Amino acid sequence: MSTRPVNPGADYAVVMDGLDLVVVQQIDPDLTEGTNVTATATGVTAMQRFPRTETVGVGDGEIGATSSSFTLVKGTQLTFAPKARDRVIDADGVVWEIEDVTTGGFGTLYLCPDCVRKR
Repeated sequence: MSTRPVNPGADYAVVMDGLDLVVVQQIDPDLTEGTNVTATATGVTAMQRFPRTETVGVGDGEIGATSSSFTLVKGTQLTFAPKARDRVIDADGVVWEIEDVTTGGFGTLYLCPDCVRKR
């Protein structure tokens, strides 16, 4: 058995192609005055999946929603655990609201499979 420490997040950042640096904002949904951003992490290593647009019927018409998923690498830049309602700002400046988060890679990766593009 190996005694070498395991850090899947660091390995992910080394072996994955197509990683970007993003901004993650921690949001306080109860704050009604001023900004509700309570913490910001910049330069967070992330993998973004291709965005997809889905339509939903509303009244006599339809409305479209664009969603994507992110894998965020925990590290010195990302010092807080993201949660639902937090935001990811991708490399193109598009703002995404996180719908749910799971932890993977022995606590070194945050998997955000459902993020919705903010209008």
